Amino acid sequence: MTRWVIAAGAVVVLSTAGLAHVAKQHEITFLHLRDAQARLLGAGFHCTSDRADGKLATGFLISRESVTSTQVGTLCKVGPMGPAWKGKVWVTFNSKDWQLSSLPEHAGVRVWGTVIAYGDEDLLSELDDSLAPTPFSFL
Repeated sequence: MTRWVIAAGAVVVLSTAGLAHVAKQHEITFLHLRDAQARLLGAGFHCTSDRADGKLATGFLISRESVTSTQVGTLCKVGPMGPAWKGKVWVTFNSKDWQLSSLPEHAGVRVWGTVIAYGDEDLLSELDDSLAPTPFSFL
C-alpha cells in the first residue's frame, strides 16, 4: 500500500513539473496590433499610438511611463539604439508580405505571431514574464 502511495505521489509531482515546463515554454502570440495593445494595457503598461488621435496606424510604443505621440514619432528607429530607448519597445506588424528594413542596432527583438516588437531588452524580458501563462493558467 505504501508503495502505491509513493508511486502516485511521484506521478503527481512529475506531471506537475512537466505541465509547468510546457506552460513556461508557451509562445506569446497576438492576432493583431489591437489584440497586443489590449493585452499589454491590461498588464499595466502604457501603449502610445504613433497617431495623435490614438488610433493605431503602423504600431505603438510600450513604456512604463506615459509618453506623447510626438515623442513616439521622433524616436529614432534606425542606427544605434540610444538612451532614448531605455524602457521603450516599439510594436508593429509582422507581415508575410513585407519585412522591416531596419532596426536600431543592438535592439532586443521578439516576434509575437502577427506582430514584432523591438527595443529595450530589459523591458522585452519584463513583457515576456508578464504575458507568459502561469502554470495551470489553461485550466
